[in-house]
Amino acid sequence: MKSITKVSIVLFLLGVLPLFAQKKPVGNYILVKIKSPKEIETPFLPTTFTKEGKILLMDFPFGTWKLEAKKVYLTFKKDDFNGLYSIKKKSDLLILQNDKYTLTYQKYNPEDNDKLPILGVWKQQNSLTDTYVKFALHDTVVSVKTQIDITETSKGTWLYLPKTNTIMIFGFMDELRGNSKLQSYTKNSFTLLKDTLKMAFTREKEIKPKFLSFTDKDFPEDIDDSGKLPWSDWYDFQNISHIKYLRKEYLKDIGVFKVDTIVEKISVTDKFIDVNRLLVTKNDSISIKKIRKGGLENTYNRFFPRVDIGPYRVVKKEEITVPAGTFNCTVVEGTDYDILYKYWLIDKKPGIFAKIIVQKTEGENIDYFFAFDLMEIN
Repeated sequence: MKSITKVSIVLFLLGVLPLFAQKKPVGNYILVKIKSPKEIETPFLPTTFTKEGKILLMDFPFGTWKLEAKKVYLTFKKDDFNGLYSIKKKSDLLILQNDKYTLTYQKYNPEDNDKLPILGVWKQQNSLTDTYVKFALHDTVVSVKTQIDITETSKGTWLYLPKTNTIMIFGFMDELRGNSKLQSYTKNSFTLLKDTLKMAFTREKEIKPKFLSFTDKDFPEDIDDSGKLPWSDWYDFQNISHIKYLRKEYLKDIGVFKVDTIVEKISVTDKFIDVNRLLVTKNDSISIKKIRKGGLENTYNRFFPRVDIGPYRVVKKEEITVPAGTFNCTVVEGTDYDILYKYWLIDKKPGIFAKIIVQKTEGENIDYFFAFDLMEIN
C-alpha cells in the first residue's frame, strides 16, 4: 500500500510540476510581434524573463513580472503595456495576451550562436556603400559603413536560430536589421536572404597595424633637421601628370583595413604648382582636396603637397619597396598638434612620397590611422 502511494505521489509530481513550470515565462526570448487593436508591430527585441522576476530588454532592466493565479502581471517602464496577461506556449513561442495587447515571443538559446562559425569580419559585396560586419562572441555585432570620407558605426546583437536556419540582427543597421535566412555558407563567404533582398558577404582578414608611438614631447625645442631633408625645389613636377597612392584606412571598431585609391593630378605653370587630390570610387573620381604652391601659398612647406609638419626629425635613410617600385628614402617623423606623421621622402623625386602614415590619438586611444603606399608615377 505504501509503495503504491509513493508511486502515485511521484507520478503526480512528474505530471504537475512541468505543467506548473510551463506557466512561468522564464527564459530568453525575442519579442517578434506586438498586436494591438490599431496596429501590428515587429520590433525584434531580445528579451529575458529571469527567475527573480526581472524583465531585461537587450540585457538592460526594463520591467518586472510576477505570477497571479494562472496569469502573469507585467510591469514595464512604458506604462501602456502594464497589466495582467494570460500565458500560452506553442512550440518555441510564448504568447502573452490581454484585452489590449498580444505579445508574441520566440524562444532562443544564446549558445546556438556557437553552432554557426561566422565569427570575424565580413564585407558586404552587393552594397552601394562599403559595408563591413563583425560578428563577435557571444552575441555582439558591429556594422561599419564608409562612403567617401564618412564612416558610420552601428552596434547591436545577433542570434542564430538553427531550427529555421535564420540569423536575427538587432540594432540600427538598415537592411541588416531583422530576420534573414542563411542561404549558403563556406569558410570565406555566406549569403543572407531577407524577404527578396539577397546579401552576399566575403571574409576580411583582421590586421592590427604597427601604430606610431612617438609624441610631440620626443622633439627637443632646438631641433633643426632641415639640412638633412632631400628636397630643395619642385622643378621636376612639370614632367609629372599624376601620382597614384594606395590608401589604407584602419577601421578600429572591427580591426580591418578599408583600401581605396588616391590620385594626385599635377598642373604646373610659371607661377604655381597645383595638385588636385582625388578619391577614386567604384563609379567616379571625387576631388577631396586642392593644394597650391606659389605666391604666398605653401612657399615654405618642406613637405608639399602634404602637411608641413613641425616639429619634425629625420630618423634615417631607408630603401623601401612599394607597389610603384624600390626607392631610396629619407624617413621623417613629426607632428601637427595631436596628429602624428611619418613620411618616406623619395630622395631624388621632390613632392613624391614612397609611403605615408597619418595617425591621430586621443589619450591612449587611436582616433584614426591611415597608410599610403605609392602605386604609380606618370
